[in-house]
Amino acid sequence: MSGTKGNDNVVEVILSGAPSLSLKNSTFKENEIIDFRVSLSVGDLANIDNYIVELPKNIYYEKIICNLNNEISKLITFVDNNYKIRIWSSHIAPDSYLLLLFICNILKDIIDNMI
Repeated sequence: MSGTKGNDNVVEVILSGAPSLSLKNSTFKENEIIDFRVSLSVGDLANIDNYIVELPKNIYYEKIICNLNNEISKLITFVDNNYKIRIWSSHIAPDSYLLLLFICNILKDIIDNMI
């Protein structure tokens, strides 16, 4: 994993989509970026402890399983390599805010602070 230029090894955590694309075109684009492609606000969270969210077929017209194990594994690896964690969130967008809470819950016993 490469380090960052002037940002003390920061990994950016963000919900996939327009916010992610904006981040990748910003001054933070040199940092490591982990995109989470999931809708926590409408997904079935019954298997969230295994980092799996199932999106409802009646909304998406097909069964969609969001397996977040790869993203969580990357995040833990960055933490183990002393990267700072910056989570991009909004109190207005439910999925973004739920991602913040989800990541905080995962890392609560692993690191002392996040940005």
